[in-house]
Amino acid sequence: MASYNLESEEAIILQSSCVMHGGLMSAYTDEIILTNMNFIYVSKGIFGNVKNIMKYPLESIKVYQGIAQALVAKAQNGDEALQINFEQGTEIYCFQNDPEEETEKWVNGINRIITGSPSPYIQPEDDEWFFAGAIRDTVGVFKDALGFKKEKKNDNSKVLTPVEPCKPIGLKREQKKDNFEEAVASTNKVSSESENVTKKCIGCMAPLSGKKGDYIICKYCDTEQTL
Repeated sequence: MASYNLESEEAIILQSSCVMHGGLMSAYTDEIILTNMNFIYVSKGIFGNVKNIMKYPLESIKVYQGIAQALVAKAQNGDEALQINFEQGTEIYCFQNDPEEETEKWVNGINRIITGSPSPYIQPEDDEWFFAGAIRDTVGVFKDALGFKKEKKNDNSKVLTPVEPCKPIGLKREQKKDNFEEAVASTNKVSSESENVTKKCIGCMAPLSGKKGDYIICKYCDTEQTL
């Protein structure tokens, strides 16, 4: 970190080097720092010597309709760049390494620290990066104080498909009636077949006995008949 003295209640949130700011003669030698109180720009020479330090209180960053004016801009080479609209004016900061990722990280970081929410135009993949640059001894306290707690995703959640209820198995009224009549007829048939009867022989009128429906031969006149 460049020679900048933090205040007693100040903690570092984000920090990036190899930053370019300025005109055509500028290079990727500068550094920017985000704390819970200030945005800090450190201008450096090509040999790493500190040339100037600019401190912008977070209150000096404009807010419009609940969105901090830390935006994604385009650098001259076409890469994404960080644009901050201060009350004093607009400044643009370009990143040499991973410009798209760095720019979006800073846009969300500034919005979070000022409004409590990331930029609505950028969806971060992970919230942990937001505290990657914080001082090790103050990270836990700072997270709890600001209420930035990462929610764990439940990968074990399952979607239950509703099961169609079983339909009762039954017979139609007509089918029930037919089956009942068949059962009665069958019962009557069995009952009638097992009924003992006594009749007279059709040949000699001798008495004959047996099961109803049996085929017999009269023992007196040898006449064949059915009871």
